[in-house]
Amino acid sequence: MMINKNEVLAKAIEIDPIAGEYIALSVIDRVSFDMIEKKMACKGECIPISRSNFYRRKRKLLHLLNKETQ
Repeated sequence: MMINKNEVLAKAIEIDPIAGEYIALSVIDRVSFDMIEKKMACKGECIPISRSNFYRRKRKLLHLLNKETQ
């Protein structure tokens, strides 16, 4: 069973309403925190979450998605 991008985004926002968009982007496009941070810095912005919390919440999202597909 495939999960579409909207479902991933919805789950990521449930986990973290502020940084969910970036977590979903990381899962969907397989982009690291550092690459997202670099892209944001070029725009003069920053990610509203620390690296540790980002990966903690990403693991939680991946766990939920794996649980749903089984």
